[in-house]
Amino acid sequence: MKTLGTQVAERSAVFKLAEAPEPGPGVLSQTLLDAPPLRVVRFSLGIGESLTEHTSTRPVWIQILSGTADFTLEGQHHALRAGDGLWMPAHTPHAVTAQSPLIFLLILGRAEAFTVAPITLRPASGDSSAQP
Repeated sequence: MKTLGTQVAERSAVFKLAEAPEPGPGVLSQTLLDAPPLRVVRFSLGIGESLTEHTSTRPVWIQILSGTADFTLEGQHHALRAGDGLWMPAHTPHAVTAQSPLIFLLILGRAEAFTVAPITLRPASGDSSAQP
């Protein structure tokens, strides 16, 4: 049986992700949807909490819902905040440390189910170091 929180995934559901409680100490994960090949997990990390470097056998999309994080991806550090997203092919080494109370979605799929649209990054106002 596929699960959607406590509901069956064959029915529609609405999640109030913005209403999740602010993370306390520790790390909490909650599977919101498990309908192979798609899996959606909400993670909450208290300030300073981390997930050590690991990999996933499946491709992953990370969506930061609230807070800030230092996300290490293939050895490079990235400062992420609410609204930022991150794409990782399967087997990509990664780790995360919450710089403030952090909530993010982890969305796992299969490679052929994901299409990543090309985007152009523009430097933030006053940031001359960012690449166009």
